Amino acid sequence: MTDLASRIQSLYEQVVTEVERAVAQYPVRQGEKSRNNLLAYHALQKHPINDLEMLLKERGLSSVRESLPHIMYTLQKIMENLGVHFLPPSHLSALSPFEARLISRIRTDLALGNIVGGRHTRIMVTLDSRMLDQPSIMDHLLINGMEIARINCAHDHPDIWESLIQMVRESEQRLHIPCKIYMDLAGPKVRLGAFHKEKKPLKIQVPTDLSGKWKEVSGFLDLSAPESKVMKGIDGQNTFVLAVRNKDMFKEAQKGDDIFFRDVKNRPRTLKIDECVSHSRMKVTVDQTSLIDEHVVFQHKAGKFSIHSINPSPVDIKVKRGDILRLYLNEARPGHAATEHEPAGVPVTLPKAFQNVLPDDRIFIDDGKINGIVHQVQKDFIDVKIHFPTIGYAKVKEGKGINLPDSLVDLNVPAITEKDFQDLPFIAKHADMVGISFVHRPNDLIKLRKELEHLSADNITVIAKIETKSAFQHLARIMIEGLNFQRFAVMIARGDLVIETGPEHLSHIQDEILAMCTAAHIPVIWATGILERLTKKGIPARSEITDASYGKRADAVMLNKGPYIIQSVKLLDRLLQSGDEFISGSPYRQAWHQPGLFIPSFRKKLPVRQHM
Repeated sequence: MTDLASRIQSLYEQVVTEVERAVAQYPVRQGEKSRNNLLAYHALQKHPINDLEMLLKERGLSSVRESLPHIMYTLQKIMENLGVHFLPPSHLSALSPFEARLISRIRTDLALGNIVGGRHTRIMVTLDSRMLDQPSIMDHLLINGMEIARINCAHDHPDIWESLIQMVRESEQRLHIPCKIYMDLAGPKVRLGAFHKEKKPLKIQVPTDLSGKWKEVSGFLDLSAPESKVMKGIDGQNTFVLAVRNKDMFKEAQKGDDIFFRDVKNRPRTLKIDECVSHSRMKVTVDQTSLIDEHVVFQHKAGKFSIHSINPSPVDIKVKRGDILRLYLNEARPGHAATEHEPAGVPVTLPKAFQNVLPDDRIFIDDGKINGIVHQVQKDFIDVKIHFPTIGYAKVKEGKGINLPDSLVDLNVPAITEKDFQDLPFIAKHADMVGISFVHRPNDLIKLRKELEHLSADNITVIAKIETKSAFQHLARIMIEGLNFQRFAVMIARGDLVIETGPEHLSHIQDEILAMCTAAHIPVIWATGILERLTKKGIPARSEITDASYGKRADAVMLNKGPYIIQSVKLLDRLLQSGDEFISGSPYRQAWHQPGLFIPSFRKKLPVRQHM
């Protein structure tokens, strides 16, 4: 026997021994072959094989690294080609490439639905409640490639969710294009609480073009509006609703009329009536930025009027590098700006998430736009010394998320909250898929499975969102537990994951997750930040084009909401189809799409605190 044959046989025997030892520790009700192959992948990672790979390549033999879906089968075939015909007895069955492809294809189609067209990767689109004002948008999304519609239960309420789902179903029937409904459980997201409120003038911001000329902003005067407000429409443009009471003006107003006023800064401004929509609502435009409050007097030929019901807004709270931001552990205490005697302070939701916080722990706010180090921990508050932004100020906003990557949040906060349990009956009735946010350990999936069985919804697809450090560290066990579901998938939720693990680790981590999903024949969803600039601003960044193209390694790619979502779906559809000749005929992700998979040491670099 040659030295190469001997080394391959030794490697095979060690992998088989480790898998056999682990099988009893991780029982599954189904998916035994996938579990065994995932265990083989982990066993293989413990052994340095770089030089073996080079020797195999020189002999024209298969690469072990490129055979993730059928590891033991590949090792057996390599030995057979090297003249090793007597293998140690084992009760483990080795999956062939054909079996691995079949299992992967069946499991992916069951979990995510059959795909239409020439792509191998599905497109998931996050729905926005503002889409309810644009009934045709769902048709455009389906026509241009959306196969999965996502609703995030952290936002809005069941009435809005049901209306969005109805829009999808009506477009489905009208166009005969199938679409799955995916609903995310809100999960235990730690957020900033409410701030003190104060009355501020409404600011109607009118942008300028490249030449500096003012553009127009349209809005409405409304007799029945409950409040006056400024907001962004689904198209991303500013709009406004001004609540008024002057019925006589509505009776006499005509298209083209001007309404004159001086804003809060005493600047002359004009509203032009574009359309009398109804007896109580008219569309108007303004061509200059204006500050308006309830004391501003509007002058129309039919008489004078003012607006009403401007709701108080949160106070402005800003921080810069070196400031102290106080986090109140009493959610009822409203946020306030810094004073001469105390730093700016804001309340937090889920105070129990802070039970293990220690000095020098890192804290990230608003997806990392603000971050700092814990300065001191007191019974009622935690002081954070701000490190970022490094230049200028950052605005602290109500409701923004908080990440505590060093503070063992999962020990005190369950992945499934009381709100999630309340939302599950609706989800079980209306959705095809449910996502469990902030999953930490296999037990989180067990709790969800029991609740779904109680609701007679155990055939719904369950998607484990990997977005915390603890989820990644327990990923193999989470995936093995996931095999007990009839339909299961994994989502790489890169937004929170990059904060939890550090940006320097994200590339390795997402590749590792993709590799493990390939080995376990579990479909994977590539999420967060895909074509984000295009979706929000209308112009894609060069780097996100490459990032979106990498989505071909996954079974689905998720787009977040934004005013240019249709353009993003169109571009993503083209990107996912281009180059498919390289992977045609392969229903699972090829290992050669996974650079740097076999770098087992990078996990050790993650900042991990030992459990006490």
